[in-house]
Parts: sequence; structure tokens; C-alpha cells
Amino acid sequence: MQQLPEGQVKNSALSAVSYEWGRADPKGALQFAERLTSTEARQNFMGSIVSAWARSDSGAALEYVQSMPPGSVRNRCMQSVVTALAREDPRAAAALAASVPPGNEQTSMINQLVHGLVETDPKGTVEWIMSLPDGPSKRNALQTLSWQLAREDPQAAAELYARLPPTRERENMVQSIASSLADRDLNKAVAWVQNLPESRARQNALMSLGPRWAEESPQSAIEFAQTLSGSSQNQFLTSVGSHLGYQDAKAALELAGRNPEGEARNSLLLGS
Repeated sequence: MQQLPEGQVKNSALSAVSYEWGRADPKGALQFAERLTSTEARQNFMGSIVSAWARSDSGAALEYVQSMPPGSVRNRCMQSVVTALAREDPRAAAALAASVPPGNEQTSMINQLVHGLVETDPKGTVEWIMSLPDGPSKRNALQTLSWQLAREDPQAAAELYARLPPTRERENMVQSIASSLADRDLNKAVAWVQNLPESRARQNALMSLGPRWAEESPQSAIEFAQTLSGSSQNQFLTSVGSHLGYQDAKAALELAGRNPEGEARNSLLLGS
């Protein structure tokens, strides 16, 4: 294989044997890998070997990777160890990921860990991410966590939102949390959004609830709109009217016609 010219054919051949070689004889495979002249090929080949080794003996694989000189190849191998450790010792994996210099590699490791850890220990995952130093890795981890929590445990996502400082990333969470809460309990979703301070994020969340509310109880959605004011009311009614018009244009127009003339009625008709 060493005699093959550099390129796609050689890389494919290396990829085909790397994992099994790493399971059978990781040290021999790594000695071969160190002689590869292409940094990309060496990085990918060693990463796959270490991944296989870490699944059978994570301690030995970690010891080897920690002895490697700093650089992209070491970071790639460290990522393989972190992924394997996440299954058997998530706390050790988290500490290891935090020890990697900030950058794309660390961000990728932390996001991988979030995906795995939140399924088994969502509260512990939140505490770990909150303990990370401020920076891109922490912001990306919070974003990954919020999306996953919003799908799997929207109440926990809402609690996380309440703990975060006011940032753009925090505001981006609102709509996904509101939609996920509504999937389980529309009234709870509405109550949560209503308690948020006035902001564009709150307005967007209300907009996202409009179509779902219109589907369940259009008259109730319109009555709720009367508690809103200004652009929030107009945009909410437009989203309700748009959904109703798509479902049944005639019924939507009849419903709008039963409302008194004014901006609210105009918004409903505009949506329809």
C-alpha cells in the first residue's frame, strides 16, 4: 500500500483497512501511519485507528494521543478518543474536550459530546456547558443543546433559557422552544411566551404559535389576539389568517367577516 501514489485511490485503500487494522494491531498500524507523507491521509488514517483502539482500550489510546506533538493530527486523534470515551466515561470525555485548545476541533468535540450526553443526563450537560469559558465553543454547545432539548424536553429547554444571559443565541432559542412546547401543550406554550419580555424573539414565537392555534381553535386564537397590541397583534392575526386561508379560504373569510371592522379584521383578511 505504501507504494501506491498519493491520491484518492490510496486514501480509499487506507480507509478500507484502517479500522480493522486498528482493532487487531493498533501500534503496528500507527507505526505505518507515521510514515505517510500526506498530512491529510495521515490524519484520517490515524484518527480511524485510534477510534478503533479507543473502543477496546480507551486508556491506552488516550495515553498514546497525549504523547503526540500538538497539531491537527493530534487533535483529530483526540476527537476519536473523546467520541469513544463519551460512551463509557462522559465526565472524562468532557474534561478531555475542554483541555483541547479553542478552535474548530474543540467545538466539534464538544458538540459531539452534547448530542450524546443530553440523552442520558440533560441537567448534567447543562451544568457542564455553563462551566465552560465564554467563547465560540460554549456558544455552539449551547445552541446544539437548546435545539436538542427543545425537541426532547422543551420544559428543560425553557429552564435553560431562563438561566442564560441576554444574548442573540439566547433569543434564537425562543421560537424552537415555543414550537416544541406547543406540540405537547399549546396552552403551556402560550403561557410561556406571554411571560417573556417584549422583544422581536417574543413576537416571532407568537407568530409561530398562530397557525397551530388556528388549527385547534381559530376563534380562541382570534380572542387571544385581542389581548395583544400594535404590530404583535397584526402579525399574529396575519399568521392565523394565512393558515386558515390555506386550509379553507371560504371559512377563513367568513370568520374574518364576523369580526368588527378595524386593523384586526384587516390583518385576518390580509392573511386569508
